[in-house]
Amino acid sequence: MKKEDVKKVLGRVLTWPAAAQKEAVATLRAIEEKWAAGDYHATPEELEVIDEADRSGVVAGCRLSRRAAYRKLSRLEPIFAVVRQGE
Repeated sequence: MKKEDVKKVLGRVLTWPAAAQKEAVATLRAIEEKWAAGDYHATPEELEVIDEADRSGVVAGCRLSRRAAYRKLSRLEPIFAVVRQGE
């Protein structure tokens, strides 16, 4: 997903009815709380998926450690920054 994709979707949200916008904001805030709070810890299931991908070499043809996978997940912060600017 590209930054432009996120911006397009968020732009369309502004054309939705107020109730739908309210629901979208609540959903995005819940996602933000889960992913961008800075204290995200993968669940055991997520860690198992990461480890399996690491073992199989599926992840972009490279071998990612849990720390590297966490750093990749942390790159979501700019997406949430865009959302916060619209508040």
